[in-house]
Amino acid sequence: MMKKLLFLCNVFLVFFKPISESDLKTKEINVFKYLEFSEKNLYDYICFIGFEDPIFIFKQSIHETGWWKSNLYKKTNNLFGLHHPTKRKTTADYYILADHGKYCSYSHWTQSVEDLSLYTNSIQKRYPNIEYQQAIQLAGYCPDINYVVYVNKINYNFKWIDIKL
Repeated sequence: MMKKLLFLCNVFLVFFKPISESDLKTKEINVFKYLEFSEKNLYDYICFIGFEDPIFIFKQSIHETGWWKSNLYKKTNNLFGLHHPTKRKTTADYYILADHGKYCSYSHWTQSVEDLSLYTNSIQKRYPNIEYQQAIQLAGYCPDINYVVYVNKINYNFKWIDIKL
């Protein structure tokens, strides 16, 4: 269904306005901004953005939001508990003060995924040639040394996607 929607949007855009290849990705991102949050839409968007390990990123959102039930997520669309950045670019609209500091707030859940991509790019510059799971620990994403273990242990049935775990 998602692929059909993207295809139809792209066909519409091609026939009504010439676009460059770089514009195409921007147009496709805008299509996601109209989608309601669902687990499948989240996973599809994570894959669309191009994360190397989309399953880990998906499980990270589960861990950070308590299966998408946390007040922080419900109030701010912050799927990953991202804090206010001081040096990197962000897609956050504004920030709120919560239990453990200043958190990013987004008008749509897709912005949180995009912001995690910006965060990932920034830590990969600091820790080149180190896999994401190790780099987030080195960067202090979470002070718990077992964070990656907890995220990897999350049992989720990806019945709606064709992958082998």
